[in-house]
Amino acid sequence: MFWKVAGYSQPSPLEAILDMDGFSLEDVLDEADLIQECKSLNGRLVNFLKDPSTVRSLLSYLVDMPGPGADEKQHFKYAFTSCEVLCCEVDQIYSALLDEEELVAKLFSFLDAPRPLNLTKAGYFARVVLCLLIKRASEVLSFLEAHPAIIERLVEHIDTTSIAEVLCSTMGADDRTNSGMSAAQLTWLADTRLMPELLARLAPEAGLDAQKNAASVLVAIARTPLAAPLAQSFLAPHFLQKLLDCAFVPFIARIVQVLDVLIALLKPRLATERWTRQDGTQHVDASQELDSSIKQGMVKQLPRLVGLLEGGLGGEEGTAQETPFGRLAPPLGSARLKAVEAIYALLAMGDPAAEEGVMESGVAIRCLDLFTQFPFNNLLHHRVAGLIVTALERGSDRLLQHLIGPGQLIHWLTSAPEHRGDLRAGYIGHLTALGNKLGELAGQRELIASALAGSTEWSIWLQKVLQPRNERENVHRWACGRPSQQDLVQRGNSADDSMLEDLEGLPGDVAGGRAVHSHRYAGFDNGDEDSDDDDDLGRAFESVSHPVA
Repeated sequence: MFWKVAGYSQPSPLEAILDMDGFSLEDVLDEADLIQECKSLNGRLVNFLKDPSTVRSLLSYLVDMPGPGADEKQHFKYAFTSCEVLCCEVDQIYSALLDEEELVAKLFSFLDAPRPLNLTKAGYFARVVLCLLIKRASEVLSFLEAHPAIIERLVEHIDTTSIAEVLCSTMGADDRTNSGMSAAQLTWLADTRLMPELLARLAPEAGLDAQKNAASVLVAIARTPLAAPLAQSFLAPHFLQKLLDCAFVPFIARIVQVLDVLIALLKPRLATERWTRQDGTQHVDASQELDSSIKQGMVKQLPRLVGLLEGGLGGEEGTAQETPFGRLAPPLGSARLKAVEAIYALLAMGDPAAEEGVMESGVAIRCLDLFTQFPFNNLLHHRVAGLIVTALERGSDRLLQHLIGPGQLIHWLTSAPEHRGDLRAGYIGHLTALGNKLGELAGQRELIASALAGSTEWSIWLQKVLQPRNERENVHRWACGRPSQQDLVQRGNSADDSMLEDLEGLPGDVAGGRAVHSHRYAGFDNGDEDSDDDDDLGRAFESVSHPVA
């Protein structure tokens, strides 16, 4: 209604239905104002909906499939409306549902359906369970603890993404649900077969969807402090070894999914992400045990990672990809890209044994070869550059000698082709950043300084390539006279200039940010808080602002 008369309000059509004798749930579900009235907590409507028989009927529409001869369109319409009603977070309805175990069992009876589940109904089911976990987590978890078979049925249907999301939310891996949970409430999950069953779903016969979703759940377990009781399964030697073995099989999709789990285990944890286990009367930092176990396991697998980088396990030899600069046969592939990321994550842990394994296997040298072999794969360049920066900044002297000597890092950097055919190679920006980083670290590490001083290639490349490139990218030298911050402020005081006036009314960080950064080359970012940029590579690019003189 686009107009309103003071002192007059039109009653909802639902009131007329509620005034009728013998009205049915279907009459209510057919009314367009139902959800609005439910959210506004219409007293008469809530009293009707909170009745156990009404809740049972809502759940029937939600989880049961239409019988023979039923109007499927009408049934799914009622299923959708029932889902919306149950997601209105009306406390009285939730109390009626959770106070009777039979009704909760009716909700989870959806998992008794054979595979594959109806995706529409699975989405409705997941939404309702998620809302219950947000509002009444302790009651839902108590029911699941009393009925552990439900967890097994969730795993059976893990090929459905909505069910995988329910599983993650149940373990506290969802920010929307974990505020009402504690690790103590999830201890019972360690006594179920959840972890072995998830590991079994990584097998090829489980199907691609099941592999992807099982891997995503394992990643959530590895990174979620609340899932500490489950994460202790990673410490079991047979479990970790089986996980490592799964990463090197001739099935590309499976390799990628398992490497995702291993990378999640390798990445450093913040203090809030670390977890402990009870050992007698003391709490032991189990994260340290896991870090040690996963590092040892991955170091042993480095020769197999080299084989994967060579294309021996990826199964992509028969594929080809046409590109503007030529034909890639085979292309890099997701498996090799994940392998590079795993090596980077392993090296970033700063473990001497990991560095020794990297040197013995020569895997870092192979990464350098891939960097130039695929000149337009920015994801690859990003990870290899991060690996190099990590080694330069935090690596031991032996690792530096390995990269500079057998790895011929300086020769690799200075001899990389700037063009591929008529196109400028896509890695030039990374090479510029790495060159500036080498020049910066020469003042901090004697090995780098002596290597650069004794390299004729570096001197020539520095004078003829790096310094001219830094000058071209220095905005203060641009002939177009790009305005500085002071120029913008002065112009903003002029009555003839309206540029800063256009920023009035915008949030302070937007208006101020544009005024401060508009003189910088590539100074505007996209504000993506979910960026996967690594800190090491970020520091490498910051060095471009301080180019080698």
